[in-house]
Amino acid sequence: MAIPHQLGQYRIEAQLTSNRFTESYRAFDTVRRRTVLLRVLQVEEIGHMTAFPRFLQQAQRASDLVHPRLAWVWEAGQAEGYHYLIERYVNGPNLAQRLVESGPLGWEEVQLAIGQIAQGLDFAHGRGFDLGAVRPRNLLLSPELGAVLGGLGLALGLPSNRPIEDREEALYAAPELWQGRPPSPATDQYALACVLAEMLSGTALFDAASIEEIHARHLAELQLPHTWPDGTPWQVELALERALSKDPAARYPNAAEFAETPAKLVLRSSDDEQERSRRAALAEARRQAEEQAHRVAEEAARLAALEQARRELEEQLRHPAPPPSLPESPPIQAQPQAEEPVSMASGPELPGQAARERHPSTRQRYRIVWVSGLVLVLILVALWLGGRLPGLGQMASTPTSTQTVAASSTLRPTSSPSLTASLTLTATASASLTPTRTRTPTRSSTPTLTPSTTQTLTATPTTRPTRDLSLRD
Repeated sequence: MAIPHQLGQYRIEAQLTSNRFTESYRAFDTVRRRTVLLRVLQVEEIGHMTAFPRFLQQAQRASDLVHPRLAWVWEAGQAEGYHYLIERYVNGPNLAQRLVESGPLGWEEVQLAIGQIAQGLDFAHGRGFDLGAVRPRNLLLSPELGAVLGGLGLALGLPSNRPIEDREEALYAAPELWQGRPPSPATDQYALACVLAEMLSGTALFDAASIEEIHARHLAELQLPHTWPDGTPWQVELALERALSKDPAARYPNAAEFAETPAKLVLRSSDDEQERSRRAALAEARRQAEEQAHRVAEEAARLAALEQARRELEEQLRHPAPPPSLPESPPIQAQPQAEEPVSMASGPELPGQAARERHPSTRQRYRIVWVSGLVLVLILVALWLGGRLPGLGQMASTPTSTQTVAASSTLRPTSSPSLTASLTLTATASASLTPTRTRTPTRSSTPTLTPSTTQTLTATPTTRPTRDLSLRD
């Protein structure tokens, strides 16, 4: 809500708090020259609860509650289209802010503040007011004034039998209010006991996740905190158990007696070791139960996390991620067959050629055996003829005369490579048989016989298969 810098005679200085029904500001009264608390009213929200004129009439009744422990109402007014309440200003944080900033309070400070608020409550009760305003946000802690209860105008203006819809209100509502019964001084005492427990523990006594659960905790068996700050007398639990009774008639006669009870019990039962031991055992039992509940909650959370991980793993196994796509390689094109034969001795060795030559196929081995046998037969025939025909030696002794017997056949390329074997017989101290490899599909066998004058011949056949790579098996 954007409000002007001044409403009537009140100059706005700073915004303090806000809730469903009001926005609170620190303001300065330019006429009376004093600092005040200005509450701008949410007329529409208040109209859902009661008629707005009646609200203003009831709220102004708080101007009668002039007490050091109460922040009474100065006036109700309207300016610039805004309705507002002017209350006594108390410098200092409220209890809710203090708990957030510094955590639980010590027993001495708690005892003093509860006693001061109890005085204000008894004053209001004595004048017929059941305030219904006791909660940490309305409990102001001033370094100069001590504890002061505020929010009186709003609490008195709203109807007391309204439904409990606000979470903050639900945390401190006595069981009889949940049952639709009218408020009484005992309902304020119940709320004060809730505040005392929260000051010592740092958390709301009946806190829960929803208003329904808060309601159930108010009606269930009382469960006090298992630990208190150091220096807190165990007798405070006796006072809390009575002030938080489900039956309003079983509570203390007034708020002041409740506030004084812990100190009185300390003096009366300081040497009651049996009761002290019983209280210590109860506190230990509550602590262990709370730790067990915490461990159970942690184990349940751990098992839930493991189950979730298992389900995710099963899902991944059922639907594996596709493999990463690889760039497509260009198709391998067949190389055109060379028209001219290429000599293996002069051309580069193709990949895999050496391996194929080292490991010939069965067909190649058969061909080698037959060719070798044919060459051997030709050699024997040539030697026999050389011994039987003397003129043949004279013809061969001439260096320029060479007898060549060649057998050749040309085949079409088939799936098997061609083999070429050449035999050269020279009339020297030895005759050497040297195969010549070609890549043509022509199989030829050319033995050359040159006998020498000594008629000594040594035949050393050497064969080496050659695979024509231009043909396929």
